[in-house]
Amino acid sequence: MSEVSTREPLTIVQGDTLAFTKTLPDYKATDGWSLLYIAVGGNNLTFQFTSTADGSNHSINVNPDVTDLWLPGEYQVEGYAINQTLNERHRIFYDGITVAADLDSTTDVRTHAQRMIANCEAQLEALAGTVIEESDVEGTKILRRKITEFTDLRDRYLLERQAEVAKERMRNGRSTGRRLLVRFRNVGSPFVPISGFGGNGP
Repeated sequence: MSEVSTREPLTIVQGDTLAFTKTLPDYKATDGWSLLYIAVGGNNLTFQFTSTADGSNHSINVNPDVTDLWLPGEYQVEGYAINQTLNERHRIFYDGITVAADLDSTTDVRTHAQRMIANCEAQLEALAGTVIEESDVEGTKILRRKITEFTDLRDRYLLERQAEVAKERMRNGRSTGRRLLVRFRNVGSPFVPISGFGGNGP
């Protein structure tokens, strides 16, 4: 039998048992304290779990049937020590966690950012072909506006994906691989530096 962790995991896999034990001298289970964890993700996705007493310690054990219902993504989690008799609540944990997809039960393990990047690029490819074929001037202007909107959306999710990769590399003890890029403007060029990547304007 594997040793039970004494710390909150930062990654939870769908369909896996979530188990750890907390020892809190100021909030002992024998003194009437219990723990409540609340997770909040994107699009108002939420879930929560509680502890049971293990002597003076707090045991957290969430069954696979429950974690299987948690959708993959990034969540902000807060943990509280609660004493109903004293009518007190104190925060004992605050951190971000990742719910990872269960590879046994899904064929698409991409994050939301990865899926959105692929969707935007598919839309851009379709719109680019339409612009080339479009002969109506006014219609072409509208299509080009849509291209700009999808490009901006894609770039936003590219940054989100870079942050995901950097976070995962840090978690594995590796360099984030992120670099500061600067784009210089050539004299006479109509293009300006990309916002956030340095460079000076005209």
